[in-house]
Amino acid sequence: MQRRRAGARWRSHAAVRRFGRPRQPSRPMTATDFPPSRTSSPQVPCISGVNLTGKDLIEFIQQLDENDGSSGMPPAVLRILNFKACRGAIMFGDPLLQSECCLIVEELKATSLCFQCAHGRPTMVPIVNVASLRGELARHQMLKAGGDLARLGAPRAQP
Repeated sequence: MQRRRAGARWRSHAAVRRFGRPRQPSRPMTATDFPPSRTSSPQVPCISGVNLTGKDLIEFIQQLDENDGSSGMPPAVLRILNFKACRGAIMFGDPLLQSECCLIVEELKATSLCFQCAHGRPTMVPIVNVASLRGELARHQMLKAGGDLARLGAPRAQP
């Protein structure tokens, strides 16, 4: 929801008017496509305390141009929100109460990418090798079963 509001703020604050020579669709837009005397922005867009730049605006206009005017969130807004979400998250080594751990696990169940952050970095650390654990459990069960057989009078297998 916060991302949608930020995208809407961007669109309302960045009133861009483009005049001048027609662009060739085969080349990307550059700053020269927007002469300073013909482009205006009444306010500098600010997303979560970070002011966006002219480069961010051009990147968004390129995105709009590539998608025939329909677009998702501006790339700069998405970048800033992902950064803020990642930096504000619980980090490895942060002390947590058991109730906080339970709440995190419950909330992670509802997410589609629960093992990575907004940037795609891993959010989990392996604490056990499952294949090794299974092998150890099987070995332990066999040893235990061997002891049970000996108590019943069956001969033990020689190694």
